[in-house]
Amino acid sequence: MNLAESLAILRDKVDKISSLKEDKGHLDHPEDLIFLGGSDGANRALQASIATVKNPKTVTIKWDGYPALIFGRNSRGKFSIMDKHMFNKKDGTGRQVFSPEQFVQYDQARGVNRAGLYSLISELWPGLTKASSGAKGYYWGDLLFSQPLKEQNGLYVFKANPKGITYKVLADSDIGQLMAGKQGGIAVHQYLAPNAMTTDDATTLDGSIGQLKNNSNVAIVPSAMPITPKMNIDT
Repeated sequence: MNLAESLAILRDKVDKISSLKEDKGHLDHPEDLIFLGGSDGANRALQASIATVKNPKTVTIKWDGYPALIFGRNSRGKFSIMDKHMFNKKDGTGRQVFSPEQFVQYDQARGVNRAGLYSLISELWPGLTKASSGAKGYYWGDLLFSQPLKEQNGLYVFKANPKGITYKVLADSDIGQLMAGKQGGIAVHQYLAPNAMTTDDATTLDGSIGQLKNNSNVAIVPSAMPITPKMNIDT
Protein backbone atom coordinates (compact mmCIF):
# COMPACT_ATOMS: atom_id res chain seq x y z
CA MET A 1 0.00 0.00 0.00
CA ASN A 2 1.48 3.36 -1.01
CA LEU A 3 1.23 6.67 0.86
CA ALA A 4 -1.63 7.98 -1.27
CA GLU A 5 -3.72 4.86 -0.55
CA SER A 6 -2.98 5.10 3.18
CA LEU A 7 -4.06 8.75 3.26
CA ALA A 8 -7.27 7.94 1.40
CA ILE A 9 -8.17 5.27 4.00
CA LEU A 10 -7.33 7.62 6.87
CA ARG A 11 -9.42 10.39 5.30
CA ASP A 12 -12.38 8.00 4.98
CA LYS A 13 -12.09 7.00 8.67
CA VAL A 14 -11.92 10.64 9.81
CA ASP A 15 -15.01 11.48 7.72
CA LYS A 16 -16.90 8.67 9.44
CA ILE A 17 -15.73 9.74 12.90
CA SER A 18 -16.75 13.34 12.29
CA SER A 19 -20.32 12.24 11.60
CA LEU A 20 -20.79 10.78 15.09
CA LYS A 21 -23.14 12.68 17.37
CA GLU A 22 -23.86 12.49 21.09
CA ASP A 23 -27.41 12.46 22.43
CA LYS A 24 -29.04 15.82 23.09
CA GLY A 25 -28.15 17.20 26.51
CA HIS A 26 -24.51 16.14 26.59
CA LEU A 27 -21.69 18.64 26.55
CA ASP A 28 -19.08 18.57 23.82
CA HIS A 29 -15.69 17.68 25.32
CA PRO A 30 -12.65 19.69 24.17
CA GLU A 31 -11.40 16.70 22.18
CA ASP A 32 -14.81 16.41 20.49
CA LEU A 33 -14.52 19.93 19.12
CA ILE A 34 -11.55 18.92 16.96
CA PHE A 35 -13.70 16.38 15.10
CA LEU A 36 -16.77 18.62 15.07
CA GLY A 37 -15.05 21.81 13.97
CA GLY A 38 -11.56 21.00 12.69
CA SER A 39 -8.95 23.68 13.37
CA ASP A 40 -11.66 26.14 14.47
CA GLY A 41 -12.93 23.56 16.96
CA ALA A 42 -9.41 22.95 18.25
CA ASN A 43 -8.96 26.69 18.77
CA ARG A 44 -12.28 26.86 20.66
CA ALA A 45 -11.12 24.03 22.91
CA LEU A 46 -7.83 25.82 23.58
CA GLN A 47 -9.50 29.16 24.33
CA ALA A 48 -12.03 27.48 26.64
CA SER A 49 -9.17 25.81 28.54
CA ILE A 50 -7.33 29.12 28.87
CA ALA A 51 -10.53 30.84 30.12
CA THR A 52 -10.98 28.10 32.72
CA VAL A 53 -7.48 28.68 34.08
CA LYS A 54 -7.97 32.45 34.19
CA ASN A 55 -11.45 32.27 35.75
CA PRO A 56 -11.68 29.01 37.74
CA LYS A 57 -14.73 30.17 39.72
CA THR A 58 -16.81 30.22 36.52
CA VAL A 59 -16.43 26.44 36.17
CA THR A 60 -18.13 23.83 38.33
CA ILE A 61 -17.68 20.07 38.70
CA LYS A 62 -20.33 17.71 37.37
CA TRP A 63 -19.98 14.85 39.87
CA ASP A 64 -20.71 11.46 38.34
CA GLY A 65 -23.28 10.42 40.95
CA TYR A 66 -26.26 8.09 40.88
CA PRO A 67 -29.16 8.36 41.16
CA ALA A 68 -29.98 11.99 40.40
CA LEU A 69 -32.41 13.30 43.02
CA ILE A 70 -34.41 16.49 43.51
CA PHE A 71 -35.20 17.42 47.10
CA GLY A 72 -36.44 20.45 48.98
CA ARG A 73 -39.54 22.36 49.96
CA ASN A 74 -42.57 23.68 48.11
CA SER A 75 -44.15 27.11 48.63
CA ARG A 76 -45.85 25.80 51.80
CA GLY A 77 -42.55 24.57 53.22
CA LYS A 78 -43.40 20.87 52.83
CA PHE A 79 -40.37 18.67 52.19
CA SER A 80 -40.11 16.11 49.39
CA ILE A 81 -37.61 13.90 47.55
CA MET A 82 -38.21 12.85 43.95
CA ASP A 83 -36.53 12.11 40.66
CA LYS A 84 -36.68 14.14 37.44
CA HIS A 85 -39.65 12.16 36.08
CA MET A 86 -41.66 12.79 39.23
CA PHE A 87 -40.86 16.49 39.31
CA ASN A 88 -41.89 16.93 35.66
CA LYS A 89 -45.20 15.03 35.98
CA LYS A 90 -47.69 17.39 34.33
CA ASP A 91 -50.49 16.76 36.82
CA GLY A 92 -48.19 17.67 39.72
CA THR A 93 -48.65 14.38 41.59
CA GLY A 94 -44.93 13.65 41.51
CA ARG A 95 -44.32 16.79 43.57
CA GLN A 96 -46.93 15.73 46.15
CA VAL A 97 -44.79 13.04 47.76
CA PHE A 98 -44.13 14.07 51.37
CA SER A 99 -42.83 10.89 53.02
CA PRO A 100 -40.89 7.72 52.10
CA GLU A 101 -44.17 5.82 52.30
CA GLN A 102 -45.82 8.15 49.78
CA PHE A 103 -42.81 7.71 47.51
CA VAL A 104 -43.55 3.96 47.41
CA GLN A 105 -47.28 4.57 46.98
CA TYR A 106 -46.61 6.88 44.02
CA ASP A 107 -44.72 4.08 42.26
CA GLN A 108 -47.38 1.51 43.09
CA ALA A 109 -50.08 3.74 41.58
CA ARG A 110 -48.21 3.83 38.26
CA GLY A 111 -47.31 0.13 38.30
CA VAL A 112 -43.59 0.61 38.93
CA ASN A 113 -41.41 -1.20 41.46
CA ARG A 114 -38.09 0.41 42.37
CA ALA A 115 -37.50 -1.69 45.46
CA GLY A 116 -33.76 -0.99 45.54
CA LEU A 117 -34.41 2.76 45.80
CA TYR A 118 -36.95 2.77 48.63
CA SER A 119 -34.60 1.96 51.52
CA LEU A 120 -32.18 4.57 50.18
CA ILE A 121 -34.88 7.27 50.10
CA SER A 122 -35.96 6.31 53.62
CA GLU A 123 -32.39 6.60 54.95
CA LEU A 124 -31.76 9.98 53.30
CA TRP A 125 -35.09 11.55 54.17
CA PRO A 126 -34.37 12.70 57.79
CA GLY A 127 -30.92 14.10 56.96
CA LEU A 128 -32.03 16.01 53.88
CA THR A 129 -35.11 17.28 55.73
CA LYS A 130 -32.82 18.77 58.37
CA ALA A 131 -30.32 20.12 55.84
CA SER A 132 -33.11 22.00 54.01
CA SER A 133 -34.75 23.43 57.14
CA GLY A 134 -35.41 27.12 56.49
CA ALA A 135 -34.51 26.81 52.81
CA LYS A 136 -36.92 27.57 50.00
CA GLY A 137 -37.29 25.65 46.75
CA TYR A 138 -35.69 22.47 45.46
CA TYR A 139 -32.13 21.29 44.91
CA TRP A 140 -31.04 18.96 42.12
CA GLY A 141 -28.04 16.78 42.74
CA ASP A 142 -26.35 13.40 42.37
CA LEU A 143 -25.97 10.85 45.14
CA LEU A 144 -22.29 10.13 45.80
CA PHE A 145 -22.50 7.49 48.55
CA SER A 146 -25.15 6.00 50.83
CA GLN A 147 -23.12 4.42 53.62
CA PRO A 148 -20.24 5.73 55.75
CA LEU A 149 -16.97 5.87 53.83
CA LYS A 150 -13.97 3.96 55.14
CA GLU A 151 -10.57 5.61 55.00
CA GLN A 152 -7.95 3.74 52.97
CA ASN A 153 -4.38 5.04 53.32
CA GLY A 154 -5.57 8.59 53.82
CA LEU A 155 -8.21 8.38 51.07
CA TYR A 156 -11.93 7.89 50.76
CA VAL A 157 -12.41 5.66 47.72
CA PHE A 158 -15.91 5.27 46.30
CA LYS A 159 -17.76 4.72 43.04
CA ALA A 160 -20.85 6.89 42.96
CA ASN A 161 -22.16 5.58 39.66
CA PRO A 162 -21.90 1.78 39.23
CA LYS A 163 -21.01 2.35 35.56
CA GLY A 164 -18.98 5.50 36.19
CA ILE A 165 -15.61 6.52 37.53
CA THR A 166 -13.99 5.77 40.88
CA TYR A 167 -13.36 8.78 43.12
CA LYS A 168 -10.43 9.13 45.49
CA VAL A 169 -10.83 11.98 47.97
CA LEU A 170 -8.11 12.96 50.43
CA ALA A 171 -9.52 12.37 53.90
CA ASP A 172 -7.90 15.54 55.28
CA SER A 173 -9.10 17.77 52.42
CA ASP A 174 -12.07 20.11 52.84
CA ILE A 175 -14.37 17.77 50.91
CA GLY A 176 -12.94 14.73 52.73
CA GLN A 177 -13.67 16.29 56.11
CA LEU A 178 -17.17 17.14 54.89
CA MET A 179 -17.78 13.48 54.02
CA ALA A 180 -16.24 12.02 57.17
CA GLY A 181 -18.66 9.98 59.27
CA LYS A 182 -21.69 10.79 57.10
CA GLN A 183 -24.36 8.26 56.26
CA GLY A 184 -24.60 9.61 52.73
CA GLY A 185 -23.48 12.40 50.46
CA ILE A 186 -25.15 14.27 47.64
CA ALA A 187 -23.52 16.77 45.26
CA VAL A 188 -25.91 19.61 44.43
CA HIS A 189 -25.55 21.61 41.23
CA GLN A 190 -28.89 23.21 40.33
CA TYR A 191 -31.77 25.03 42.02
CA LEU A 192 -35.51 25.13 41.33
CA ALA A 193 -37.90 27.73 42.74
CA PRO A 194 -40.69 26.54 45.10
CA ASN A 195 -43.32 27.05 42.40
CA ALA A 196 -41.29 25.54 39.52
CA MET A 197 -43.27 23.13 37.32
CA THR A 198 -40.46 21.58 35.28
CA THR A 199 -36.73 20.98 35.51
CA ASP A 200 -36.38 23.28 32.47
CA ASP A 201 -36.61 26.10 35.05
CA ALA A 202 -33.48 24.95 36.91
CA THR A 203 -30.69 27.47 37.47
CA THR A 204 -27.06 26.82 38.37
CA LEU A 205 -25.87 27.10 41.96
CA ASP A 206 -22.48 28.34 40.70
CA GLY A 207 -20.64 25.98 43.01
CA SER A 208 -22.56 26.89 46.18
CA ILE A 209 -25.05 24.86 48.21
CA GLY A 210 -27.62 27.67 48.24
CA GLN A 211 -29.62 27.89 51.45
CA LEU A 212 -28.85 24.30 52.45
CA LYS A 213 -26.88 23.54 55.62
CA ASN A 214 -24.33 20.85 56.41
CA ASN A 215 -25.91 20.05 59.77
CA SER A 216 -27.09 16.46 59.33
CA ASN A 217 -25.80 12.95 58.66
CA VAL A 218 -25.95 13.60 54.90
CA ALA A 219 -23.08 15.61 53.41
CA ILE A 220 -24.18 18.37 51.03
CA VAL A 221 -21.25 18.54 48.61
CA PRO A 222 -20.78 21.69 46.51
CA SER A 223 -19.79 21.55 42.85
CA ALA A 224 -17.20 24.32 43.17
CA MET A 225 -13.74 23.75 41.68
CA PRO A 226 -11.65 22.71 44.75
CA ILE A 227 -8.29 23.63 43.20
CA THR A 228 -6.95 26.39 40.98
CA PRO A 229 -6.06 24.80 37.63
CA LYS A 230 -2.78 25.59 35.94
CA MET A 231 -1.70 25.14 32.33
CA ASN A 232 1.58 25.68 30.51
CA ILE A 233 0.85 26.94 27.00
CA ASP A 234 3.37 26.41 24.24
CA THR A 235 3.53 29.78 22.46
